[in-house]
Amino acid sequence: MLDKYLRAAELQVTLVLTGVEAWGVLSSELPPLVAVMDWSIPGISGLELCRKTRARQDAPFTYLILLTGRSREVDRAAAIEAGADQFITKPFNVQHVVAQVQHGILVASERRSR
Repeated sequence: MLDKYLRAAELQVTLVLTGVEAWGVLSSELPPLVAVMDWSIPGISGLELCRKTRARQDAPFTYLILLTGRSREVDRAAAIEAGADQFITKPFNVQHVVAQVQHGILVASERRSR
């Protein structure tokens, strides 16, 4: 569903279904400007993907958005500590997520141009 709305907003989307696939994209030489991931995905969790992405000191910056059904403050803190730039709880407003992706593109573009 989110894929459809992001494409409708004329955003380029690479859809992956597992954490291992996501890590392949995020650890590439030129990772995406923004990654939207679920906390609970098969293989490598979204939380662990945040940690692994932030541990890559020499990699271009990627703005990380973590979607989750978790809403406790301890979960929000864990996401931020792991490196997530945004923590969005389900059910989410699709327009809000699209706006966050657009904001993330601007932030990541700015950080990469430095």
